[in-house]
Amino acid sequence: MKTNCHGLLFFLLLPFLLSCTGCVQNRPSVTARDAVQSLDTGRFTGKWYEVAQYGRPERKKMAAVTISGTVDQKEIIHLVQNAHKFTPYGPEKSIRGKAKQKKDHPGVFRAAFFLNFYRDYYVLYVEEDYSCTVICNDAASRLWILSRHPSLPATSVIRVRETMQAVGFDPGQLQWAESYF
Repeated sequence: MKTNCHGLLFFLLLPFLLSCTGCVQNRPSVTARDAVQSLDTGRFTGKWYEVAQYGRPERKKMAAVTISGTVDQKEIIHLVQNAHKFTPYGPEKSIRGKAKQKKDHPGVFRAAFFLNFYRDYYVLYVEEDYSCTVICNDAASRLWILSRHPSLPATSVIRVRETMQAVGFDPGQLQWAESYF
């Protein structure tokens, strides 16, 4: 009986011990409520430049990332992501995907880039003129800052950082694209 008490105590203390040793990642918790409440899909589509990202380990292998989207008659957004390997002049890689805006949450999209494995993506922020946006995945493990131009004005950078902090992301961990500078 005594060993069962020690085992139970161990399993009750395990989460605390793991959090103290850094084995548990401290990720923000993002839900559909954090997404923007209104979004014009027609203005949101078009060409976007990735000016910064958070959490994608493959980033060191990619440069000059762009994402283009078009909407068809069924309101499906067809996406094309282009990226160059290592440098903006490296070999180009392109992947295609599709997305659909959720009716009950305009700032949430279900998107798939590989077969029919869909995942939710949250639009956390979009400028009034649709020149800049902040998007994260449903696990809050990755975040992208996209712009209509390869760089952002300082005022947009400030608003992006404030949005990230409000949801729980650390803006200091952003990896800015080489083309941004």
